[in-house]
Amino acid sequence: MIRALVVAALVASLSGCGWFGIGQDRALRSERVLFDGIRFRTDVDSTSQDRRDFTVDVRGASRSLAGAQEAGEFEAVKYCLGVFGGSDIAWTQSPYQELEALELGANDTLTIAGRCTKR
Repeated sequence: MIRALVVAALVASLSGCGWFGIGQDRALRSERVLFDGIRFRTDVDSTSQDRRDFTVDVRGASRSLAGAQEAGEFEAVKYCLGVFGGSDIAWTQSPYQELEALELGANDTLTIAGRCTKR
């Protein structure tokens, strides 16, 4: 009985510290970056065997095309920095296009693509 109480107390105290994933969702949500006041969901994928080539999909882009461009660029730079240690990118589908020239794909998605050039 005492052992069960000690274990229950330990689990309760650890859960408040973020153990077992409890409480971490709130912290992660507060760390998300807003672009033009909006949180965009993004996916980064390497497009070939050479991980330097990548695409970034930004969903819900029509809510703010300028914000979607910034979110895509942010994720691309984050990818190149994290994987290759540099932020230099040779764009093949640039986030810097004029807003009028942007074409959204299926499901309201903006896609940008490039190649990390820093080794």
